[in-house]
Amino acid sequence: MFTCVGASFAGPKLWIVKKTGFENGQPQEFYLENISIAQPAEVRDRSGAGKDIETYIVGGSGDGFTFFQIKNPTTSAALAYAHVTLDLGVSSFSYPGAAQKGAIQLIATGDNRMLDAVWHDNSVWFVTTRENNNKATAVWAQIDVSNWPTLAVIQSGIIDVPGESTFMPSISVNENGIAAFGLSASGPNIYAGAFFTWRRPTDAKGTTRDIETARAGLGSYSKPNGNPWGDYTGISIDPTSEDCFWVYNEYAGKNTCGDSCPQENFGTWNTAWARFFVAALPSKNSTKKKTKKRANKKQRQGGAPKGRGQPFPITTTTTNGL
Repeated sequence: MFTCVGASFAGPKLWIVKKTGFENGQPQEFYLENISIAQPAEVRDRSGAGKDIETYIVGGSGDGFTFFQIKNPTTSAALAYAHVTLDLGVSSFSYPGAAQKGAIQLIATGDNRMLDAVWHDNSVWFVTTRENNNKATAVWAQIDVSNWPTLAVIQSGIIDVPGESTFMPSISVNENGIAAFGLSASGPNIYAGAFFTWRRPTDAKGTTRDIETARAGLGSYSKPNGNPWGDYTGISIDPTSEDCFWVYNEYAGKNTCGDSCPQENFGTWNTAWARFFVAALPSKNSTKKKTKKRANKKQRQGGAPKGRGQPFPITTTTTNGL
């Protein structure tokens, strides 16, 4: 919310509007106090949003994170909140810019706002950006909300590539507890591109698999007003298959000046969609496992350490940079 006079930021606000008969009624309103920018947690459950599953909104800055719980949103909604402290790295309203191949201009990596959240099996997962080792780094955490209002940290981790910045993360968790992350990355040896990673529930806590490339950047990029990038990425589960994740993000397009570009205002940002599959592990009672390889090696793009996912670049669209 921004004020009408002066357009200064006043804080987030939540409206709950009934789908039936809302034309004749008034929405319920809640101010999310003591928080700047928050994200609603997507509800992921085998049977959808169950009647006994509360809705959560997550926000925070520094080492403090606030969880808002909304009960009975379709009847008499009630709002409560709880806090958890978690050190994910240096929090700032402006992180170090990301280096990029072929240009001295740094790419803006965002700030400490909450970027994405998801609820699965009594846990709320969230992603944001923090500073680690003097560079922007995508970070994530899983918080147990089953004993509300007492919150318990199950695990947290960073998505790091040596020498490169990772930023603008997103997250989704499927019915098997497999967490998948989309993100941007850039460094001295790569152009800004679109990437993803994932983890199984059986993986060591706080770890993710090697980063995979959804679409590698094709050129350097610089625009006025701080060389902005993002602000968001996205990742979703295919409605017909819990094993299939769709990730979409920006990547730097090919420019006309190569690696000898002017001070600013060159290059374009493009959008890439990609899908990848992470099959559930067989049960202990399984005696046979059928495997079908779907990856086409020619589709794999360079620009990040080779990992164990299967990237499927599907479509790219080119737009003018901001």
